[in-house]
Amino acid sequence: MEKVKMEKAKVEKAKMDMGSGSSTRSRNSEEGTKWQRRALMIEARDEIKQKTRVIEQLIKTISEMKINLETKETVNDENEDEIVRKFEEFYV
Repeated sequence: MEKVKMEKAKVEKAKMDMGSGSSTRSRNSEEGTKWQRRALMIEARDEIKQKTRVIEQLIKTISEMKINLETKETVNDENEDEIVRKFEEFYV
């Protein structure tokens, strides 16, 4: 009878040890997931900032072109090159 109790105690201890190990793994994976999520959020934030700058530049270029159209200025090769240069300058 005493031997059976000792065996049951060993089994229970083994179950507890296994349980704590899995909870440790679970905690580690949660921490890894939190870190990965944070890195993705930072990357997304930076990409949004960059795209916002591009949109602002496009809006500015469109506004300039509308003004030129309203004043009926013709766009010659020199003006066009200047517009393209300004736009490329933003990307580089």
